Amino acid sequence: MWKLAIVDDDRQVIRGLSSQIPWQALQAECVGEGLDGEQGIELVRASNPDILITDIYMPEMNGIDMIRSLRKDGYAGKIIILSGYTDFEYAREALRLQVDDYLTKPISLTTLQNVLSKLVAALQEEAHKREEREKLESKLRLYEPPEAGEGPKGEWKKHKPTVDFMLQYIHEHYAKDITLAGLAEQVFISRNHLNEIFKKATGETFHFYLTKVRMEQAKRLILEGKWHIYEIANKVGYTNVPYFSTAFKKYFHGLNPTELSK
Repeated sequence: MWKLAIVDDDRQVIRGLSSQIPWQALQAECVGEGLDGEQGIELVRASNPDILITDIYMPEMNGIDMIRSLRKDGYAGKIIILSGYTDFEYAREALRLQVDDYLTKPISLTTLQNVLSKLVAALQEEAHKREEREKLESKLRLYEPPEAGEGPKGEWKKHKPTVDFMLQYIHEHYAKDITLAGLAEQVFISRNHLNEIFKKATGETFHFYLTKVRMEQAKRLILEGKWHIYEIANKVGYTNVPYFSTAFKKYFHGLNPTELSK
């Protein structure tokens, strides 16, 4: 469940928001409410919500000062400002503090739900990327030779930065036209040798690993049900839809993208 907190000095606003938020659809729960910035800080420290909805003009401490303090403390959650006023200086400061959305009261039910859905989708994407990174790190730890020595250990230390770069590059650019030859030019290693290094580190060839990342992303997008197959193909690096469908079917042992979307 995603955790959400609300900070506003108007109890009626808090009750209104709580009744409008589609908790079940978002797979979210309210972990607390605050009436001013100081209460908001304590609330966030205690529950670390994934999403924080806050007003700006509040007694004791305003919303901007609260956000500034939270960001200084390392709070990295999503933040929505919901204010009855449009203040340019506050809006600009909100951007500096990496506020995700700035909405003005009164807010429609549709707008609120759309904004929250967007943030939950971003949280899901971030969680998926963290999971992928953890899997990669686990694989790399398994590969790293446990015994000290100049041979395998020395080779690992020599190539680990290269493998790390390749993994990060794949996960950040899988939607683009990336090739082993292009990466080889960036790290000044021959293509064949680079593929050999990568396979020793991950147990998979560069091409297979890239395909796996693209296919798993495609599956996730198809199951979300928000895009057409041709749009998903483009999002994961395929401009040729029939080729994407063939690759998908091969990777998922005969399952077509259209079958998964039904």
